[in-house]
Amino acid sequence: VMTRGKIVQRHKREWKALRGQLDEMKIHKKAMGSRTLEKKTAKKDLANEIKGMMEEMTARHRRELEEFDKAEEERKDGEMQEEEAEPEPHA
Repeated sequence: VMTRGKIVQRHKREWKALRGQLDEMKIHKKAMGSRTLEKKTAKKDLANEIKGMMEEMTARHRRELEEFDKAEEERKDGEMQEEEAEPEPHA
């Protein structure tokens, strides 16, 4: 059973893994130097790649939580309708 808490915990683990990747990329970027135009361009490309990876992760996490919240809301609405539809027992 997937809960919101489990999703958030998975997102935290994914962010931790991505941060490790990004830190390595940043170290590589710093070591590149920028004396020539080619190096500057490569450095900018790497910076854009890092930014894109972060934005992609953020958007995916936001989308997953929104989908989960919507599914939970629909499930709760369905349960409420079932309760209303059940006939009350007569004594």
